[in-house]
Amino acid sequence: MFISGMFLKVFKHYEKMFIMKFTKYLFIIGILLFVFIIWNTGLSEIANSLRSFNLFFACLVMATMLIVIFLKTLKQNVLLTIFDAKISLYDGAKIWLIGYFLSVITPGKSGDFLRTPYLADKTKKSVDNCFVVVTIERILDVAYLFIAGIFGLILFSSYFGLGLDSILTLISVFILFIVMLFIFTNKKYTELFARPLFYFFVHDKFKSKLKLGFNAFYNSLEIAKKNKKKLSYAFVLTVISWFVVILQYYLIARGLNLEFSYFFLLLIMPIVLLVEALPISISGIGTRDVALIFFLAFENILAPAAISFSISILVANYVMAFCGMLFLKQFKS
Repeated sequence: MFISGMFLKVFKHYEKMFIMKFTKYLFIIGILLFVFIIWNTGLSEIANSLRSFNLFFACLVMATMLIVIFLKTLKQNVLLTIFDAKISLYDGAKIWLIGYFLSVITPGKSGDFLRTPYLADKTKKSVDNCFVVVTIERILDVAYLFIAGIFGLILFSSYFGLGLDSILTLISVFILFIVMLFIFTNKKYTELFARPLFYFFVHDKFKSKLKLGFNAFYNSLEIAKKNKKKLSYAFVLTVISWFVVILQYYLIARGLNLEFSYFFLLLIMPIVLLVEALPISISGIGTRDVALIFFLAFENILAPAAISFSISILVANYVMAFCGMLFLKQFKS
């Protein structure tokens, strides 16, 4: 309980400090990029494209949102059972949406980790257990996006006759991700790399508490790593959920009368989503727009339509985030 209480205090402090101070600086890069794109493309052309959105497809997009929330919640709840934690789908969905809202308003979607104390409060499990659950979720998501991105970029490049430079770059980054993941998930290697930082930058009065938290986290992680069956199930849910997310994006494209296939989106969206997650933007504003303008140009989609597509995705994301904000207020009231 001491460790959980200490983690809760850290998370509450982080929630105030990060959202209130840090994010208001980093997101400026993405905003400036977005303004530059709008300025050069023409606001009226983008507005005309958005006005043509088909309401029938808007309803279908809302339906796929519910499926995405269900799948993401189910994955979260499956991982919680590793620590014998039980939570209803409704409560799990509320907390997942809270994390989604916090991820939308923070660079690199890092705010998603802030749902940890809400999971701990609802499941009555330690915060280190719940933090491991959220960490594994993020790892599975990023791993899928890298793997799908590499295969997608290979097929995309071969079809459109592009060079190998972008593929080799992504593979290099993926290898770096695997190496960092290997180090991060092994306590002795993490200790080796973190020890100099710990002794030089952590104040003496925090060292004992940080050691307790560090050991608690890796004890929980070791428990999770041994449950390969549930980790495999969670990865399957990860793949299915991303297929549905991309289906949602395809329905948005159809609503805007954009002519390209679902398969085309399966190829490019993992790369777009990785670019979107760069910590120089909030909600992918600016970064997602650039990526979509680049890729959709190969399907003869002009910049105004590509930006309209990106803005429509942003609106869909904010609809789910708004639900999370409402649930967050319930928890804090």
